[in-house]
Amino acid sequence: ALIGRNLLELLVGTNVGRDLSPLLPNVYVQTRASYAFVERVVDISHDRANLDSQIDYLLTERLALSILGSIQKHFGGLTWIEDFSLYSHEEWHNHTQLFRSDAVDVGAGLSFRINADTAVFANVITTSWSKNSHPLNRGVIVGVSRSFHTKKRRPPLN
Repeated sequence: ALIGRNLLELLVGTNVGRDLSPLLPNVYVQTRASYAFVERVVDISHDRANLDSQIDYLLTERLALSILGSIQKHFGGLTWIEDFSLYSHEEWHNHTQLFRSDAVDVGAGLSFRINADTAVFANVITTSWSKNSHPLNRGVIVGVSRSFHTKKRRPPLN
């Protein structure tokens, strides 16, 4: 296993979100779409697109349940072949950087707002489909989220 691919990337994208009230009270959705222009290796392109979505349901003023989904699609790169001799020496030497890694991950989580600016969260995810990658049987993500505001406008914690 290795950490990262040690390649330069230019990531462009957008995040959008919306409160679904009054249609669905206490429900919020957000999505991030991005495209990564990735440094070529052995003159092979392997850019990728990602789509990440989250639906949150506020169980209380401080506690939220999340449903998560993520799609990753590579464009170019190498496809896994059982017979390694079919790769060129350069391709095989750089295969960890060049393999396509297409996947669909799903999960769920909880978040708890400590105050108006800080929340803690925990998510559990799994890979429901993948191609040319090691599927994630189960992953756990824990963290702290911090919001920053101007002094003029600070959201109240009801």
